[in-house]
This record gives sequence, C-alpha cells and structure tokens, in this order.
Amino acid sequence: MRRPGHGALVRHRRLVHPEVPRGHQQAEQYVHAGPLEVRIVGAEGAIRPQATGWKIKYSELPLSVGVFSSRGAVPNRTVALGLAGQPNEGGHLHAGSTPKGTLATTSVSTGATGTATVKYTASIFAGKVTVSGTSDNAASATENMNVEVPGLTQLDSTAAVMWIGRVMNAHPYSHWGVPGMVTQLEATGTAMHAEYGIPLQVNDMSLQYGGKFDLSKTFSDGSHAEHRAGKSADIRTNHLNAKQLKFLRSTWMDLAGAVESDHTVHDETGTTSPHYHFRY
Repeated sequence: MRRPGHGALVRHRRLVHPEVPRGHQQAEQYVHAGPLEVRIVGAEGAIRPQATGWKIKYSELPLSVGVFSSRGAVPNRTVALGLAGQPNEGGHLHAGSTPKGTLATTSVSTGATGTATVKYTASIFAGKVTVSGTSDNAASATENMNVEVPGLTQLDSTAAVMWIGRVMNAHPYSHWGVPGMVTQLEATGTAMHAEYGIPLQVNDMSLQYGGKFDLSKTFSDGSHAEHRAGKSADIRTNHLNAKQLKFLRSTWMDLAGAVESDHTVHDETGTTSPHYHFRY
C-alpha cells in the first residue's frame, strides 16, 4: 500500500456494523500530517491611535488567526498570541518602544472552522506594533500593524513660515497636520509676512503619523493632549506687539470663516511659553 506523502491530509474511513443506518457509515476522521503554520491576517486600512477624534472602532482591528496545512485551515487548534511595540517608530526617536495596545485575548481556539477572530485595540500612540502567534508543532507567525492617523501632510518651512520646537531631536517630524490646517497656516504666514515682514513661527503641530505627542519623551500621557490628529498648532507670540497679535488672530479667524471664539484660538500668551494655540 502506498504511504501518503509529506504534508498530505490523510483520510481514514471508520468501519461500523452493517446494521447501523447508512448515514452513520459515512462518518470520517481527518488527520493533518504537517507541515503546519500559524497565520495572522489583519483587516485592510489604518488603525488609528485612540483619542484622535474618531469613533472607537477606528482604533480597533479584527485579526483573523488560524493554523493551516497544505489542505487548508486546521480545526480545534490552540494559538497563543503576543504583542510587541517597535522602537523609533511613529515619529518618536527617543528611548522606549511604541506602546503595544491590547488584544481581547492572548489564547484562542480555531474551533470547528479552523479560524478565529481576535480584536486588537491600539494605544494612544502612533507607531508600529507586531502581533505574534504560536501553536504546538506549527511554524509561528507575525503580523506588523501600523497605528497612524492617515492623510496628514507636512507644513513646509519657508520665508513666511518658520519651524521652531523644543523637542525636535526626539520628535523631528512634528509639523504635520490635516491638509486644510496646513493650507490655512501657510496663508496666515503669507499674510503676516506681507504685512510685517516677519514669519509665522510655528512650534508643535502633530507628529507625522499623529497620536499622542509626549513632550516628556517617555511614552506617557500628559500635556499636549490636542496634538494628536493634525488639527492643532502652537504659534509663538512673545516677539509680537499688541497690534501684531490682533492681526494674527483676526487673520486666522477670517481664513477659518469663523466668529471669534475659544474654539478656534486658545490664548496662552500669558504662560511661561507665550503662544496662541490654533485649532482647526
């Protein structure tokens, strides 16, 4: 009798007594004869960091987990799952790794279908996270996930717009925003430069991929709470006189098409680091 080849799915027919009803004689048992491998597949689309102004579902991602042979998914297998954040990702060039977020469970059974779904929830930080899966006598698997606010663009440093920043070594890509915010800042800088011959000095906006902007450089929560989704910018004001401050504020408001309110400009000129906090 020819022996089954390596990796084949061996089918055994169970013999039963002739008097057993015919339907029961068709019972079969399947034995998977390796090689086996774990597979983890994430849904398409970016996973947003938490607290970036969108519904929580955008910070959650369903992961499909299974163990497969050459013939398909293998039922009733246990897969152990793990998470790890990667260093120097998401615009954070400082000590530590991207906070890894959470999985709904760290161990799943593939059940009768041979696959299971596990929910991944991102942290408040952008960056790269790796999910791993292991199962007995099977090759392990990893899946890299990019946690980011999609669609941000960089504000250019020009004669009319000047980059400044206290933490640019740790966060060198800190002048990013949604396209509308960037366009409005460029227009405000152009107006300021034309009127007074001085550039708009833009401090922190958002990091390249959004998420929490940790001034502490320790991946901790705290200040800069709004600098997550590309809709905030700090504008230095300590070099401006009262007339220039009024011009700057009114120009931003006029371009926004909004009435003057704290929803578009937050006045922090009386702080130890005088600035306007522009909101878009």
